[in-house]
Amino acid sequence: MGSTNIDRRTCRRVVPMEVLSLGMSRTGTASIKAALEILGYNDCYHGSSICANAQDVEMWMEAYAAKFEGRGTFGRAEWDKLLGHCVAVTDAPCNVFAAELIDAYPEAKIILVERDIESWYKSLGILIDGTFRLGRVAGFLDPFWAGRVVGSMRRWMADGFGASTPEEARKNAKSRDRAHHAQVRRLAPKDRLLEYELGSGWEPLCEFLGKDVPNVLLLRINEAAELREELEWLRRVCIARAMRNMAGGLLLRVGLVLGWYW
Repeated sequence: MGSTNIDRRTCRRVVPMEVLSLGMSRTGTASIKAALEILGYNDCYHGSSICANAQDVEMWMEAYAAKFEGRGTFGRAEWDKLLGHCVAVTDAPCNVFAAELIDAYPEAKIILVERDIESWYKSLGILIDGTFRLGRVAGFLDPFWAGRVVGSMRRWMADGFGASTPEEARKNAKSRDRAHHAQVRRLAPKDRLLEYELGSGWEPLCEFLGKDVPNVLLLRINEAAELREELEWLRRVCIARAMRNMAGGLLLRVGLVLGWYW
């Protein structure tokens, strides 16, 4: 996965926000992202977008602080900077800010995907374990990428699930899931809301979005397997970057010592 270093604070909206897919993580968000992109909705912001541009975390932390701590404001102007390159969003951290995004983009259509809560809960366990397994040490040794990515995931657990441990995340998950979907149903105007069931094909999605049905299969991504691969990739990258920084720091110290005595 390539990475950029764009400071979103300097950006502005360049495309209209058209679709807010606000289902919880582990409800087929990668499949929805793929489907939206086939229909021409590029870019579609997803949790993996943070890995591609870790500097996004700076603004996400401001959004968390405004929502959960009452520090500062984060409204349409800020969302247009952070998400101004996107015509659609799905997955975390966007779903944590469902109310704010619905308010900021009253013209956008809203998609809500909800899984059977028991199967969702089981699937979420992969993400919970992976999030808390990512070490703080790697983030400390590589603050500009690993620190931001790991910090974002832990902040999502803290504010999205009220959890600082895997046990707390599991304890709170089902009630947070129910509350989240109830909130979206309450806030979304009925004429702009599609409650989409994974596996129901292109027709309901295309009818809702006013798109022609594409001549390709709507594939459901094996998100559990993909998530395991992504978390393992993330763990390896965090370790590799931390080790590289440690080696670089050691070489710098050796160079300073040699320069002092040379």
